[in-house]
Amino acid sequence: MADLIHNNTPIPLYYQLQEILRDKIENGVWKSGDRLPTEIELCKEYDVSRITVRNALQQLRMEGIINRAPGRGTTVAQPKVREFLLMSINGSFADRRNTSNFYTKILESGIVEPPDKARIKLGLETDGKVTKLVRIRYVKDEPLFWGTVYVPYEICPELINNDFEHRSFFEILNHEYDLLPNHTVRTIEMELATNRETNYLEVIPGTPIYIIQSVTFLENGVPFEYSRNFFRGDRVKLIVSLHKSDEDVNLIHQVTQEQYYDE
Repeated sequence: MADLIHNNTPIPLYYQLQEILRDKIENGVWKSGDRLPTEIELCKEYDVSRITVRNALQQLRMEGIINRAPGRGTTVAQPKVREFLLMSINGSFADRRNTSNFYTKILESGIVEPPDKARIKLGLETDGKVTKLVRIRYVKDEPLFWGTVYVPYEICPELINNDFEHRSFFEILNHEYDLLPNHTVRTIEMELATNRETNYLEVIPGTPIYIIQSVTFLENGVPFEYSRNFFRGDRVKLIVSLHKSDEDVNLIHQVTQEQYYDE
């Protein structure tokens, strides 16, 4: 986009400005940690009002592109964490957790009666129990996502006794229970952070949050894991790799006919 604001266009002024600033950041004019011009300087440079500048900066902040702090001005944010590994089902995130930058905190664990949604997703009888884990994943001491995992107790008894803060969830399932995921069905939605997300993820209300729900199946088609995770939209970039495969297409078609997608 040209470095110029146009008044004779239906495109809002704040949007034009935010795209100009975005281009400068993406093209390396301003790099991570660099300080942006002040609001007054931006007003003079682009001949726009202060409210226009604030709206443009607010949008970029919500997207995690810039940081704004009282007394420190506006700076370019660190690049988003690329979470294409989290989109796999083999626990490959564990490969990255071996560094001190990544770690997990368990908030809650126990053997409980599952909520109705988890019971349906896992195909459990009314008296079926699950192992429940609530955890937060951190990168460089910054919370990246939090979520809840449910696993049928009868499939993995004593699962709760494992160390989920230092070992990958799927690594434990593989090594301790000889369970290998065959395929996973995921749904991805977006919402704005509520009070719960602001507490767990240390964001302000209104920050974009990815909600990723997953049901993981064994080779025989039995579901053995259901999770609901909340990722920070300002710090996470989700990357999905698509491959041409008749087998995969047939599988997706079959699953969509079942109950594992949300209504």
